[in-house]
Amino acid sequence: MLSSKSSFPQYKGHRALSTTVLFATVFAASSSIAEAVTNCKAMTELGGPAYTLDSSTKLSVKGFDASISYVTVPNVSTRSLKISAASEEPSVTVEDGLFTIEPTQSCGEGSPTSSAFSKMVPGLLSLGLAGSRGLGSALFLSYLFSQMMGMAHGETTEDNGACQPTVEIELSVPYDCPYNNYVDGQCLTAEAIADQLVQALFVEFDPVATEKLLADDYVQHNPGVPTGAAPVIGIVPILEESGLAIEVHRTLVAGNLVAYHSTYTNATVFGGETLIGFDVFRVEDGKVQEHWDNLQEEAGPNPSGNSMVDGPTMVKYLSETAANNETAVGLVEAVLVGGDAGAITQFISSESYTQHNPTIADGLDGLFAALTALNEAGTPFIYHQPELVVAEGNFVLVGSMGEFAGTDTAYYDLFRVENGLVVEHWDVIQDVPPASAFAHTNGKF
Repeated sequence: MLSSKSSFPQYKGHRALSTTVLFATVFAASSSIAEAVTNCKAMTELGGPAYTLDSSTKLSVKGFDASISYVTVPNVSTRSLKISAASEEPSVTVEDGLFTIEPTQSCGEGSPTSSAFSKMVPGLLSLGLAGSRGLGSALFLSYLFSQMMGMAHGETTEDNGACQPTVEIELSVPYDCPYNNYVDGQCLTAEAIADQLVQALFVEFDPVATEKLLADDYVQHNPGVPTGAAPVIGIVPILEESGLAIEVHRTLVAGNLVAYHSTYTNATVFGGETLIGFDVFRVEDGKVQEHWDNLQEEAGPNPSGNSMVDGPTMVKYLSETAANNETAVGLVEAVLVGGDAGAITQFISSESYTQHNPTIADGLDGLFAALTALNEAGTPFIYHQPELVVAEGNFVLVGSMGEFAGTDTAYYDLFRVENGLVVEHWDVIQDVPPASAFAHTNGKF
């Protein structure tokens, strides 16, 4: 969680850009084969023609034992491969997509290294450059192949000056940075950039950092704030003077969209003492390009004792994102927009359903009771259509336009999905002023 009195939280583990370098060492014996296919392109020049590694290319090193060090470093824009081979003049060939480096000249006859080399059964080590989490961190790979013949065979070597058979080959591997999110030459995730903006804007109140992170033509959807970067930069000193503080409870990332579920305190500048909000940022070209939000004054706890923000926060089941997205959007479209109450059990669990709306109790019974009361009072929740969706793992945020009590209304519903059914729900509901009262022409969505 984040508060204005603490540093911004580390990224969640499943998509972390850790500043810690991860070392994993693999030792390939002469009889072993380690293989991975490259997923990017590499260029190298070894005293002659340049060689290209593409998605069908394999890299192999023949004729010696090798140690392989795998190094992960965050936020770099190239991957590099460095090879130390047991040869003074290695032969480099490309045939049928196989990039091969093979020693062609060993140490002089009778040298300890040559003896060890000649005893080996030639092995094949096929290596590739494997990517990290696709829309996530930049990966820097450095494979160091060092001569280990003497160690592998229990022999000792003495440096008699006769031969030092080592050559280094380096490949720099450029790759496409997702959404071109380069900042100061480093490729950052959309989440990392959005996190920096939230930190600069709501925690450190730093107008210089805020300006750096916002696109000049920043698109604003908050009805009361003019579009563009300048109005946001200009309000930073006001936010600091007001004593505004933020606590982020949940963060979701879908491509270049980053959504935050937060509590704002001392938030009179936004229209209330304590507000619960959803903020969604679109990040491209290393800048925050667009912003949507929905704010509601804190209320509750509800009849079941739940607040508007408590409950699980961990994003998991990433492989189920698409299916969970379909479930949540299906619920909104079929039940909330379409009015098909009979379909509700196709989308919401009848066994366990935790509610965080401040006026509704847990379970389907609590939901039906609340909806019935609203209908009888002539003030039902009316949904028009989903406008904005951010889904990650077991969480899906759906923003929709609609009406409540005769007023245009924006509904932001956050669903937690397990085993194909919604098991928990949070929401923020906000009146939407007429278009003539907006500070811009971008609309709520």
